[in-house]
Amino acid sequence: MRIKKIVVGEMEVNCYIIIDELSSECAIIDAGAEPQKIIDFIENEKLSPKAIILTHGHYDHIGACAEVMNRFNVPLVSGENESEILNSSVKNLSVIFGSNLTLNADMFLKDGDEYSIGALKFKTIATPGHTPGGICLYFENEGVLISGDTLFFGSVGRTDLYLGNTSDLLNSLKKLAKLSDDTIVYPGHGQQTTIKFEKENNPYVKP
Repeated sequence: MRIKKIVVGEMEVNCYIIIDELSSECAIIDAGAEPQKIIDFIENEKLSPKAIILTHGHYDHIGACAEVMNRFNVPLVSGENESEILNSSVKNLSVIFGSNLTLNADMFLKDGDEYSIGALKFKTIATPGHTPGGICLYFENEGVLISGDTLFFGSVGRTDLYLGNTSDLLNSLKKLAKLSDDTIVYPGHGQQTTIKFEKENNPYVKP
């Protein structure tokens, strides 16, 4: 497994390219902005993209999706309860940035669903709170969690935006806290962390 982090856009979103080195297949996680930067990396590395997967549907995480999808003819995958966010430029916040962006996912993942990228496989963990259909991607064999805006280094995603829910977020964090302590967490913004560190230091995650 190889993970390439590409920081994109004014909101400095972490777009991750998850690469199966055996097959060169990859998935693009949260194509938020600067589509050419994402496209150039994939083409320069001679990778074979299979999907764009969204941890959630806020504008800063979806702004480059259409262009990247069109370039590589790949489907858009999201959590099963995220359509209301994706389908509304108000609720996905793009209208605030002078855009009127809406998207339709081609495939929806529900809690517990597994998804393969070459020989790699992740389990979907539904983590509502920041948005209703937010998901985390758990690569158990590799000890990796892609947490989107649910869990950050020392912090968590805000819940005061459209359809956010603090109670749901706290319940989602309890689910993540049950993962192995040495799980490496790759968040939607900022630096990586571990489940152990967050359980010991993050006031939202502490038992």
